[in-house]
Amino acid sequence: MYLLIDVTTGKIVASGSIPDIEKETEIPRTRLHWSYNMNTKIMNGQYKLIKNEGDKL
Repeated sequence: MYLLIDVTTGKIVASGSIPDIEKETEIPRTRLHWSYNMNTKIMNGQYKLIKNEGDKL
């Protein structure tokens, strides 16, 4: 599971799989993948995608 964070407020905007977040936010999955893989902010520096480490067993 992934979390889309609004870095200006620190709040979780969306969570779930990348396709789920894409549907909920209308941010293309290529940009979401890029944010996660490059560990960088997207959409004018407002959002960042991270993997929820609480998923590990």
